[in-house]
Amino acid sequence: MSKALSARYRWGFQNLFNTLGADHPRLAETRILQQHFIEAVNDPAARDDILRNANQLSLELTGKSLEDFCDLAIGVPIQDAAPPHPADADKEILPATYEEYVAWLQPLLDQDRLKLPTVRKAVQARTVQILPNLSPAHKGQVVLFLYEAGLLFVASYSLILAEADLSNVHLVEADLGGVNLSEANMTGANLVGATLTQATLMLTNLTGANLGWGVLPGANLAQAELAGAIMTGADLRMAELTNAHLVKAMLRQADMSQSQLTEVNLLGANLEGAILTQANLTMAKLLWTDFARARLDGVTLTGATYNHHTRWPADFDPDALGATKID
Repeated sequence: MSKALSARYRWGFQNLFNTLGADHPRLAETRILQQHFIEAVNDPAARDDILRNANQLSLELTGKSLEDFCDLAIGVPIQDAAPPHPADADKEILPATYEEYVAWLQPLLDQDRLKLPTVRKAVQARTVQILPNLSPAHKGQVVLFLYEAGLLFVASYSLILAEADLSNVHLVEADLGGVNLSEANMTGANLVGATLTQATLMLTNLTGANLGWGVLPGANLAQAELAGAIMTGADLRMAELTNAHLVKAMLRQADMSQSQLTEVNLLGANLEGAILTQANLTMAKLLWTDFARARLDGVTLTGATYNHHTRWPADFDPDALGATKID
């Protein structure tokens, strides 16, 4: 059976379940038929027999065949075909595991239904709802699944995971170039070696996250919370970090050349050996910041503030570039 045809029947079953409702006395019987269909999807004889039984049962219970429900998924107005809103949790068995979530979402992807606003809103809400119950590894798998499906980019048909619980998410060496995870909660995330080229992480909470040796050129981290984050050796060339909060962040040997660090808070941050060639640190807070052996050629420090605990490279004069000591 082709992937498209298989998706059609899976969606038909889902419409049938929605019509019956969670309290229907024969709901379990229809779910068993669906499971048998999935198991026999590549066995034409068994599959056709199961579909005949499913059509007969559907007619008996609703007056419509399973085929009618399959067609309904294609032609019905979206308010009738969309997955139920999470507020209707008492009327539907919600996906509780990563596997159930993917099985629930895949038919929508197969039929390209995520471009429809009502469907996308329901999927977005369901995604945010399930994430707190998943392990860090499964959270990472959800992110990768949605990313590979083209649903985590800055586009009108993408999902927005603002405030989604991605705490401690495991995405080591993940390739997520261009991903949009603005305003997500990614505290303690493990992103070691991840590729986040031109990613959008505005207002994202990355407190204590490990982005060591991450690849983030051109990434937008404006107003991101990065207190205590580990970014050793990270590639942050031309990154946008305006108003980012990098208190006590570890940025040793990071490449931040040509990055925008206007009004950034680097209190107590370690940038020993970092490259900040032509970086813009206008109005930056640099108290107790360690720039020992950092490369600061062409850096802008207009209005930046520092104290006597701030460490600068040998023979570097921050005052000559407009910085102010506030001891």
